Amino acid sequence: MTATDVAVEDAVRTIVRGATWSSRICRAPCSAGLEEVSWVLTSYLAANAVIIPATGWVAGLLGRKRFFLICAALFRYPGLLRADSGRAVPSHTL
Repeated sequence: MTATDVAVEDAVRTIVRGATWSSRICRAPCSAGLEEVSWVLTSYLAANAVIIPATGWVAGLLGRKRFFLICAALFRYPGLLRADSGRAVPSHTL
């Protein structure tokens, strides 16, 4: 079993397991129906189906270490901008 297979299987298990309780939790604060929540779950699966193979290709192109460092920097950059903004914004309002 390849790493891609493991990642896809993990994503599917997470979504299937989470779909039962997340539909109630997501629908209540967002006033979303079951159909809207199912669209979110479906789009998450579709995004994973595209991104997982693409990350392998980019990691092969740039090298795993360089790609990891770029991803870590891109992940951290918005947090640094928020910290530098000078105002405190509760994370639940973002």
